[in-house]
Amino acid sequence: MLQLGVGAWVGWMRDHTVSIQKMIEKYSASVVVAGANLQYLESCLFHDGDTVQMESHSVVHKKGILIEGVTEFTYGGKKLAKMSVFLRPVIIGDEHSSAAKSGSLLPELQDLFSPEEFSQVPYARYVKQLLPSIEREGELIATGIFPFKLHRYAMDFADQWAFMETAAYVGASRENLSVTQANKHPRLIEGISAAVKNYYLDLKRPYFLFDEAYVESKAYIWQEKLFFVHSLQSNLRGESQLHALVIEEMQ
Repeated sequence: MLQLGVGAWVGWMRDHTVSIQKMIEKYSASVVVAGANLQYLESCLFHDGDTVQMESHSVVHKKGILIEGVTEFTYGGKKLAKMSVFLRPVIIGDEHSSAAKSGSLLPELQDLFSPEEFSQVPYARYVKQLLPSIEREGELIATGIFPFKLHRYAMDFADQWAFMETAAYVGASRENLSVTQANKHPRLIEGISAAVKNYYLDLKRPYFLFDEAYVESKAYIWQEKLFFVHSLQSNLRGESQLHALVIEEMQ
């Protein structure tokens, strides 16, 4: 869903404003992913149909500080899911290495968006909003570590990891934790038997090709719901580094 949603939004950018390729070539500018949300709204079973529609649009927050790419998945008039990817504009200083520094969306790029696509409303940072309450008020029922290594399939432009792969790594960590420690709490098995309802991602720093990393996963019962909090980390350069935080709320 993350991959399909981002692909649909990139197509919307190409058709309605400027392609990411031409943004780099013509304006020496680009965007980097800061986070993403994926919300499952309705179930869609195998025999419900064979076609799902995707509709995308953009929201430019606070005069170009951040772009939100939104993709909605629908079937037969029923909204199945909504994905938002949050992107920070950057200015490219070295075309060969793609080194970049953060900044606001260039005025000439802002002019490509229509007035109704701008918003002064802060974007929803669910990880920052939910995590303190989950950790303070929730019941911690299990903790586990899941190691992984970054290979070519998980790479994006400039050999940085593709953020969509976080879903695979945390999903594997959640399932491993749920199966190996199922006897610790009766609800822990829901980590593999129930569906994910909401997926919230906050990126901190990139991984690169062949980095060795791990997911630290914690399962909580909070407000009678099962949550998994995943911290994607590494021990590169001799100290623990945080690369991403993910919260999964189960159905």
